[in-house]
Amino acid sequence: MEIYRNKYVKFIYDAKNLSINYYWSAKTKYMSDEEYKKVMLIGIDYVKKFNPKNLLADQTNYKFIVTPDLQSWNAKETLPEIFKIGIVKYAIIESDDFITMLSMEQTMEEDQNKKYKIMFFNNEKEAKEWFKK
Repeated sequence: MEIYRNKYVKFIYDAKNLSINYYWSAKTKYMSDEEYKKVMLIGIDYVKKFNPKNLLADQTNYKFIVTPDLQSWNAKETLPEIFKIGIVKYAIIESDDFITMLSMEQTMEEDQNKKYKIMFFNNEKEAKEWFKK
């Protein structure tokens, strides 16, 4: 069930896998830091509303570079919040853009609180299989 959409991302609630899935568009190449923050905070609101156990971020088409400042912001503001709410597993479908994926991996490494599981996958099917384990 689609729960949110803008020009950069759509959020789908997947009741079968108890997940919210983020599908990023290639238009993220033009996204500003403030727009990125806004989307991330909206995502937190939907996590609170639907209380999923899993998050899936499909970054196949993702082109936004998460700067070191945004990596720190994520580590302090968004990641702790979603896991505090109850997310157990966070699956990331990798982009084929090396710099984009490097910035995302650095964002995840920035968060030192590892009470949850974050995994990178090549496709959505693998990620959803991991949710079931």
